[in-house]
Amino acid sequence: MKDIMTVSGVIISSTPIGEYDRRVVILTRELGKISCFARGGRRPTSKLIASGRSFIFANFNIYEGKSAYILHDIFIVKSFDEITRDYNALIYAYYFAEIAEYFGREGINATDSVNLLYVAFNSLLDEKLDNDTVKAAFEIRTLANEGILNDIPNRKNADKALINAFDKSAGDNVLSMFGFILNEPVRTEFIRLADKMMTASIDRKIKSRGLLMNGKWFSDENNRTK
Repeated sequence: MKDIMTVSGVIISSTPIGEYDRRVVILTRELGKISCFARGGRRPTSKLIASGRSFIFANFNIYEGKSAYILHDIFIVKSFDEITRDYNALIYAYYFAEIAEYFGREGINATDSVNLLYVAFNSLLDEKLDNDTVKAAFEIRTLANEGILNDIPNRKNADKALINAFDKSAGDNVLSMFGFILNEPVRTEFIRLADKMMTASIDRKIKSRGLLMNGKWFSDENNRTK
């Protein structure tokens, strides 16, 4: 067996392969986005059975295979099983994971993205917070992390509450960036702004986005283009 290395991160997707195996995409702090094969991961008695669970933060023992990494062991740090029992939160969580997978790159440290996902998932479970506002803040911070965030149009004349929410999402400590509540009409403006910015920054369809298309923050123009 080749040398085993340990990486930390989150499972962002898992696909059955054959009768017993899985292909797992992990966003890791150390190596960025990587693909791993979990051999026997679909067997009920496998030590890799957790490879089929969504939104698992863990330490992963892996080693290099011919075309992908091989998953040797999983040591769970935090699971978000509560999200999988809440359909509404689940859709948002899948969206966050799909956005993280879209922007993730192998060989590029993804600590900021892993931390953002962790706090975003926690925020989905906070009954005091609005999921659409959490989504908007997540989108803005993701674009900021990628270095492709544009400023608020006409900032000089923008509502002060909108500016504060935008700046907090873009630059505050990730642990506190979701902790705000907006009143209407600023809330809707903030959500639409973030969605428009994200839509303009991606070049393929985000599948989970379609499950969210009943939200008021989707403009007719965005619905036609994505």
